[in-house]
Amino acid sequence: MAQGRSALEVQRGQGHRSDSLEPRPRRGGARETPALLAQPQACAERQGNPQESTPHLVSESTTAGRSAAGPPAKPSEARLEFVETHLPLLSGEVQRFRVRSVFLLSSVSTALRQGADRRRFSQLTLRAPDHLQPPERQRHWEELDRDLEQQITDGTGRRLISRTVALIPMIRQSVRVFSRVAAAHFGSQHQGDQYGTLLAGAWALQSSDVPTAAQAQALIDGSDWSTFQQGIGLPDERRCLNRILQFELRVETEDRIHTRSVGELVDTVVTPGGLDPVSARHAEDILSRHGMRIQERHLLVSNTAEAIARILDGTPWACSWSTILSRLPGAQPTTNSVRFKGAGSKARACAIPIDSL
Repeated sequence: MAQGRSALEVQRGQGHRSDSLEPRPRRGGARETPALLAQPQACAERQGNPQESTPHLVSESTTAGRSAAGPPAKPSEARLEFVETHLPLLSGEVQRFRVRSVFLLSSVSTALRQGADRRRFSQLTLRAPDHLQPPERQRHWEELDRDLEQQITDGTGRRLISRTVALIPMIRQSVRVFSRVAAAHFGSQHQGDQYGTLLAGAWALQSSDVPTAAQAQALIDGSDWSTFQQGIGLPDERRCLNRILQFELRVETEDRIHTRSVGELVDTVVTPGGLDPVSARHAEDILSRHGMRIQERHLLVSNTAEAIARILDGTPWACSWSTILSRLPGAQPTTNSVRFKGAGSKARACAIPIDSL
């Protein structure tokens, strides 16, 4: 990654630390804008001409709260750095970098909302020894504290780093083996890539040889994956559909106002004739006014209805629900525009089979 000066490199003793916001003199007598006030274009020009510039500890903040040279502050920033390419990327129109990284983050709780983030992050939780009685629990903690003190030392860290660097070629080959075996085991290439990388690192702690497929399978079979499988949750398309189906609407009938979820209204239209005071006609009207219709055993969801946008407000799919919903089994875009209740409510829609709901 480093030929000459890397875009992410800050050399000890050569970076400037601004204690004031006064401009600094630069070569040739020009005045240089302080790091925290530098504009993106100016920063890009300095990086493109390193001979006429000085390194900066902080060049430009790519998002609120994050220095361009610092670690990712939230999952959306870490997601960008999963990219593997030979082309330089431009972050915030300032930082040019080529990154393929793995991050270890810690927090009190997680805020992983998008399915892509859930697939890319493996959550490890602390296990409380609740099954132990208070005296045993105290003894357990004292033994753990003593082991941490004896084992986690500077010497151990240096040896571990040295071993890891020496085994990089083997680890890279192990990643391919574990990813292939894990993808077959979990039935998902996403999970294969995620856990294959972690398993390759675990394997490097106990062996210096590239594992066989049988050894990789044995390591996977010897671990409990139920916690991780639960953390992955439903895919985005299913969560988006569930959000729509669980949203409650007010339905006005001849005698009173009722509250029904979209899913309940869909059931009323598909299987009419029940004892529910909300009839199929009422259900059809309220669904159509909210950009939804039942047609030929399909739920049609408008691509542009403002009502759908309000239902999905605050979710990752508020601006792209038609694309997300099209991933559902059997879902497909309508050939022609569909008319919904209300003037100007003719739009294309995503047709979702009732059986997929």
